[in-house]
Amino acid sequence: LSLTPQMTVDQRRDVELTIAGVFAAFEGTDFAATRYSLSDCFGRPEVRSRCTDVSTTALPVNNDPFKDSAGIYDAWPEERAVFIGDDDSFVAVVNGEEHLVLSTSHDQSLIEAFNSGADLLDNIANSKPASPDAVAISYEY
Repeated sequence: LSLTPQMTVDQRRDVELTIAGVFAAFEGTDFAATRYSLSDCFGRPEVRSRCTDVSTTALPVNNDPFKDSAGIYDAWPEERAVFIGDDDSFVAVVNGEEHLVLSTSHDQSLIEAFNSGADLLDNIANSKPASPDAVAISYEY
């Protein structure tokens, strides 16, 4: 896929649907999550409160003129979603400023947050989405 600024609406939708499929497979596990559109996160106070209760840094906002001029906020907030762990242990933002950003709960210790994030990444990497090329994890960064 293209980097976020060059993505089309259809590509963003494909990324969101792929990640939604991954999280659907986690139903009944420690990584089960509820999906909210980014519009819900900003338009529904109870959802925004839940997002910020889990992670104060997870929600992207479209207030950076440089990112705006680069195209990161094109079609904002369409085709963007937030998945909140059913146990409030993580937030996954899809198509915010990156394809996928994971943020663990700020109520965890550093080692708990690291282990939780690593487990979530491993589960995502080992998930069985519809397309075998749909999920690629880079541990480089």
